Amino acid sequence: MKLLQYTARYFGWFILLALPVTIGILFLTTRFIINQEQNELLEDNGIALTRQWNTNGLPADRVLLLANDLIEVKESALVPEKIFLDTTFWNADENEYEPARKYIFSTHIGQKDYLVSITHSVLDQEELLFTVLVSVALLIAVLLIGVWWFSRFAARRLWHPFYASLFEIAHFKFSDKSSLTLPETTVEEFSALNRAVNTMTKRIVDDYIALRDFTGNAAHELQNPLAIIQNKAELLLQNDQLDSKTLGEIADIHRSAIRLGRLNKALLFLHRIENGQFPVAEPIDLKKTMLEKMEQWQERMVAKNIAITTDLQSVVTNMNPELVDALIGNLLANAIKYNHPQNGWMHIGLSQEQLIFRNSGAPLSSPAATMFQRFKKGNPAQSNSPGLGLAIVKEICQFYGCSIIYTVDGEVHEVTLGNIQIH
Repeated sequence: MKLLQYTARYFGWFILLALPVTIGILFLTTRFIINQEQNELLEDNGIALTRQWNTNGLPADRVLLLANDLIEVKESALVPEKIFLDTTFWNADENEYEPARKYIFSTHIGQKDYLVSITHSVLDQEELLFTVLVSVALLIAVLLIGVWWFSRFAARRLWHPFYASLFEIAHFKFSDKSSLTLPETTVEEFSALNRAVNTMTKRIVDDYIALRDFTGNAAHELQNPLAIIQNKAELLLQNDQLDSKTLGEIADIHRSAIRLGRLNKALLFLHRIENGQFPVAEPIDLKKTMLEKMEQWQERMVAKNIAITTDLQSVVTNMNPELVDALIGNLLANAIKYNHPQNGWMHIGLSQEQLIFRNSGAPLSSPAATMFQRFKKGNPAQSNSPGLGLAIVKEICQFYGCSIIYTVDGEVHEVTLGNIQIH
């Protein structure tokens, strides 16, 4: 979930909690103010009535209905304080009870003490309170929703430089000769982050280029010495004057020289791929190339008694012939080399969408995803393998933008190439 979605979620919960609390506080405050105003009005009416009764005397009817006021007067002892309370009274015209505010006080009229109550209908005030509350609640809701929408809009604009930088970082490749360029921004924090990432990336790219050049140069420099060692060892092996022990040691040297030669050749090949030295591409029939490679490895498959099945469609892709040869050759060699020593099986599937190599083999001692690392061996006992076959395959796939996945299910190994460029 994105940061903006987290922010929106928290803001949404805040709105859900804040809106009823705000309406409740507004309701209580408005009701308190209305009641205070109503109390003052009733108290003024009580003073006016007392003054009038002291001047003109009490009316004959001790229960009076004047407009929206119900006035009741009865003889009683004085009460120490005034009383205000909410009540209802019957409205005969409307045939219903209506909300009212009641004021009870005691007064001295003539020579007697009286208890007076004034009940005032507050129906208009209740309707006014309800109207005000609904209006204010709608206003608050619209305001909060507007603030929420504006905050999302502003956040997206503010975070746009971050996502732009993230896009550039995600699509940057160290093998590209161009350096990482992050977009300019006026936000100080994002600008500082971009400068730090640019500095770090430049340092990593420089180290990567230095290491890549060192590997390529070292491999070039090793070619001649290795060839000389191998040739000298072959000449010594043909010398009949040497004893068997010496010949055995020379044979070990010869085998080691051959292994180093294969390793050096693989490193040079990787260096050439990384430097983009295979620009020439032409239409290649993958099915035909696959059958040719299978014929080349036929003797090895027969020696290990590998049962092979195929499901090959006619697929033409536009690639460099040398890279296609290395791609299929290394995949086929890997499926044979790390198969069971005897009576294993292999299946090769080729379609317009993907190329699949599925074979039997011992379970891996490390995660399948690490098999594309350089010098990584599926079986450490395979000492003759430099562990660069799948690394070359991965580099070729990256060169052409193909996807590659290695999966293992028990003793079933599968390498899948997708997004093959069709001519």
